[in-house]
Amino acid sequence: MIYFFSAIVLLGVLITIHEFGHFIVARYFGVYVQRFSIGMGPVFYKKNDKQGTEFALSALPLGGYVAMLSDRAIAEDESILDGLSKEQLANTFESKPKWQRALIMLAGPIANFLLAILVFAIIYSNSVERQFDATVVLNETSKIENQYTFEGGDVLEFIEGKKINNLQDLRLELLSHSGKSGFINLGFKDNLGNRFEEAIEVNNFLSDESEQINPENALGFSIDLKLRPYIGQIADGLPVASSGLQVNDLILSVESQPIKYFDDIREVIASSRSVIQIEVLRDSQRLYFDVELSKRLVEGVEQNYIGIVPGTRLNIIESIVKGAKETFNMSYKTITFIAYKLGQRINKGKNFSGKLILKDLGLGMTKKVTPLIKEFSFKDIKGSIPKRKNNAHKGDHGKLLVIAGDEGFGGAGIMSAESGLKTGAGLVRLLTRKLHISASLARNPEIMVSGADNAQDLEENLSWPNAIVAGPGMFENFWSEQILYKLLVTIADKKIPTLLDAGALRLITNKAFSKMKLHDQMVLTPHPGEAADMLKVSTQEIQKDRIESAKKLQKKYNCIIVLKGQGTIICNKKEMYLCASGGPELAVAGTGDILSGVIGSLIAQGLAPIDAAIAGVGLHAQAGENFATDVGRIGLAASELIPQIRKLLN
Repeated sequence: MIYFFSAIVLLGVLITIHEFGHFIVARYFGVYVQRFSIGMGPVFYKKNDKQGTEFALSALPLGGYVAMLSDRAIAEDESILDGLSKEQLANTFESKPKWQRALIMLAGPIANFLLAILVFAIIYSNSVERQFDATVVLNETSKIENQYTFEGGDVLEFIEGKKINNLQDLRLELLSHSGKSGFINLGFKDNLGNRFEEAIEVNNFLSDESEQINPENALGFSIDLKLRPYIGQIADGLPVASSGLQVNDLILSVESQPIKYFDDIREVIASSRSVIQIEVLRDSQRLYFDVELSKRLVEGVEQNYIGIVPGTRLNIIESIVKGAKETFNMSYKTITFIAYKLGQRINKGKNFSGKLILKDLGLGMTKKVTPLIKEFSFKDIKGSIPKRKNNAHKGDHGKLLVIAGDEGFGGAGIMSAESGLKTGAGLVRLLTRKLHISASLARNPEIMVSGADNAQDLEENLSWPNAIVAGPGMFENFWSEQILYKLLVTIADKKIPTLLDAGALRLITNKAFSKMKLHDQMVLTPHPGEAADMLKVSTQEIQKDRIESAKKLQKKYNCIIVLKGQGTIICNKKEMYLCASGGPELAVAGTGDILSGVIGSLIAQGLAPIDAAIAGVGLHAQAGENFATDVGRIGLAASELIPQIRKLLN
């Protein structure tokens, strides 16, 4: 409960500073401020200043506002003009130049940034920052493969180019790579001072919350944090205080014994005489000081000690600079309280959220409340991917039929069939227009491809598969219409698990298909534009409430729905799922065709259609993220996902 009340107080401070930023800049530019209010609920304090502004405090510090006189407010309620002077009436918000209005609006968030810099600067200027060397420890518990060249005792200096000076640097940089699959570049220094780099392969790095407590232990080897021998604080009242040593001195030797780490000092002074000589480095100069040791009893045994604390201290300028850097770094992260919010995961809210960090304030809401939608990523579904037995044969892994590729759109069927094959289906057959046969065989001779001139050519193929994908590369054309019609009539009784995508989704909205009944084991995978056609609404309406749109699609078509897009939503009659993975790298033609093949392949291999949809979406999204990590977010060609998918499967 103390966390809850602390958060309330913190929010109150942040809101007050934020609104004060708006207020002070508005005042500076002469805008008449009617009210400066902090909090919600009953007002327990009110006061008017000489300029006519009312200041109010309410019981709960969970909100606030600065009410500036504006033309809009006057238009809505002319009674606010009562008692105002000519000068006040002349200084509405709209009366000011655009640049002044922009600064007034920006002043709130800028005030919060300045507060953060000030708080960090105060903390840094009044604290001792311990400087560590992150030394590598290799032992029998180390999981790292022997192909790497670093050895025990080497120092980890950089992570992805960022210098590691202390424990906070180490942990924050590692946490910034949470969920990553791919490589993390580490920079090392060996005992001879030679520097080199290694790329450590990780898979869903720090995906387990328990690993995030001490992320330095998740690299596959142990890290021993050894204190560098800087002087961070000198004890008053002891002989060392008058020895000439200063804060931030680097100790090089004690009694002519080289000192590498702070623990080395204890070993040297344990058996030393009462006065020792210490060599330090200060402003690039080597200096020598005679220091009288102090004595203390530890469990009845007398011990020597100097009276210094390891670390460094920053002056006020250095503290402000570091505070600004830390504020900038932290601004990339979004702390959310109590539970994750849906608006942070989908639509435009995702653009304004950084890396999400949950602080539940000790309430444990995620365990007490059933979520509206279940979130998942690759780490949640990788256990459901079909495994292969040592004595398996191709018939054990399913037969997938892909019906796709009308005239001019042969690539869609070819990509969908290829992704089905390379996701693990034992046998894949592509039924397409005859003019695409040569291209398919040239690309993938392993795929059985046949051409169809009419619906009768389809019938002989429908007794063969245990999963069907139809729709990629189809459109409103006689060939597509008759093929799809024949398919839906035939499978109505057989209930073969079938996925409809792309052109097939738009075709089923036509009058000719209106009496077709789709069964609940069919999977429909619309993007927002196709979903809009299926519900006879605009794409904007689909995107405005994607969850409700998915529900409406499921209810109307009685199928499993995969509403594609940023934050893909999957639902059946009972449950809804939200994919947390994937990004803008997937926003390119053909990635939906790849996804159809992946899901169809997983169904063919024995997964229930809803499970195949969830696993396929998670696998597809993670493949996109891995491509973005290796290459970047721009320039993905859809077929480049297939090697990434196959790598994840294995």
